[in-house]
Amino acid sequence: MQRLAIQAKVLCLLLIITFVIGGCGAAGNPNGDNGASAGANNMTDSDTQSKTDAASKKADPQPVKLSIFFRSNLTDSLMQQFIIEPVQKKYPYITLDFVRQGKGLTAGDMVTAGNFPDLIYASTPWFGEFKDLNLLYDMRELIKQNKYELSQLNQPALDGIQMWGDQGQLYALPYFLNFSALFYNKDIFDKFGVPYPKDGMTWDDAVDLAHKVTRMDGGIAYKGLDPAPINDTASQLSIPYVDPKTDAALPKPDLLKPVLSLFANAYSIPGNEQGKKARDIFIKDRSLAMYPDWGINMFDALAETEKGQPMNWDMVSLPTFKEAQGMSRAVDAHYIGISSVSKNKDAAFQVISYLTSKEVQMELSKNGKMSSLNDPQIRSSFGQDLEILKGKNVKSAFLLKPAPRPEFTIYDDLINKVVGKALSEVTDNHKDINSALREAQESGNKAIQDAKGK
Repeated sequence: MQRLAIQAKVLCLLLIITFVIGGCGAAGNPNGDNGASAGANNMTDSDTQSKTDAASKKADPQPVKLSIFFRSNLTDSLMQQFIIEPVQKKYPYITLDFVRQGKGLTAGDMVTAGNFPDLIYASTPWFGEFKDLNLLYDMRELIKQNKYELSQLNQPALDGIQMWGDQGQLYALPYFLNFSALFYNKDIFDKFGVPYPKDGMTWDDAVDLAHKVTRMDGGIAYKGLDPAPINDTASQLSIPYVDPKTDAALPKPDLLKPVLSLFANAYSIPGNEQGKKARDIFIKDRSLAMYPDWGINMFDALAETEKGQPMNWDMVSLPTFKEAQGMSRAVDAHYIGISSVSKNKDAAFQVISYLTSKEVQMELSKNGKMSSLNDPQIRSSFGQDLEILKGKNVKSAFLLKPAPRPEFTIYDDLINKVVGKALSEVTDNHKDINSALREAQESGNKAIQDAKGK
């Protein structure tokens, strides 16, 4: 009996030991049921914590302060409405300040001070200045990383900025495009019983029309047409002012002949001589019947008239040269790029990507800014929210293609002045066009050589 009791105790002890060992083995064995369950629970907790941390980081990004350098005549109110406010509404953690170029605040001044902004906002011609200062940044890698679709953008506008890169660099993206039109004063045409201008006119048609409305009436000298400024009008023919390889001035002077002829014909109309500040004569004096201008400039000026005495105006497509039918002025756009000195390039690209999104571009289009996106819906909304465009011929803004822009050179401004002088020789001094162009070439080459010698 005693032996049986001892055997029972030993058996119980063995069972306890076996259970403990088996339990420990299961806990330590990743293939055991209990171990697998515990491991799965631990993994789930870890994953959940990681996802929570990631979500927290995504929900609460670190604050970023960016600045943008404006080399543009875009007004402060438009900058706030279409750039600053949309960005800060979309990305509350991004603070976006702007610096407008001015006295003591040129790009060169800020580079010297070591505080040039993260972003650059400028139109086509000004990127040469930033390139000379080594401020341009090739965004191709960021475009690739963010899977940004360049195909959605207006190709001529992309071409206009890519000309600044000699190896395919892309230094900025187009924000919105400039467009030109022929604006006219309906009251002048009504006064003299002359039909309004039409879409699809040539410059010869416009000059013929100018003859009919140029006259003195009631002590007021009414002028029919001022095609100035000449450099904008000449851009319809994609005229290179300087050969980028040889630095020769006016390498294709014959291209300027129809331009000088246009101005000579327009200004030779009795009473239609060249005047100063044609836009003011058109809008303030209201004695100029027709004036070609950039839409962004004219819309802003016309909006101001609504505060006082509204002007009775409309617009048609820009008259074209027979030598370049269907072509408007050379492509010009407002671009936004990242500066090479920015320490927040990822956030800067995020801003650019959003400003070229359909959401922002739709608002731009509704307010009379030509979108950089190839989107028919956006195009059809053009000017819907601008009171001054109600009932206007806004479709004229889209009837012509922008002319290809010749490659820029650092001497273009010098030749702009030379061409202006040639125009004066033809219109004021009645010099023949061939002689004026020959002299322009000579003085242009001299100006370039003098600039090189400095």
